[in-house]
Amino acid sequence: MAAKKWTEEDEAACKIQKYVRRFLAKRQLAKKKKERTDYEELMDRLEKEVRSCDLVTFLLISILTGLGDKKSFNAVQTTKFASIIANSR
Repeated sequence: MAAKKWTEEDEAACKIQKYVRRFLAKRQLAKKKKERTDYEELMDRLEKEVRSCDLVTFLLISILTGLGDKKSFNAVQTTKFASIIANSR
């Protein structure tokens, strides 16, 4: 059995396949980048919500346990409070 000779039609088909695959790969890459961006934005938003919930929880615990009094606030609690406020912004 003789090997088939490479024709101009074969060359054209090869080029078409190459460009179609390139197009599909670029489209897939753009889709993946968008998914990653959306995921990162979601994680950022969730982290901010958690930080704000932590701040609210800390404030509620402080008020309910009497830590809201200036005299009963110690250095560790003050530092934690300051760091929570700084991270919530």
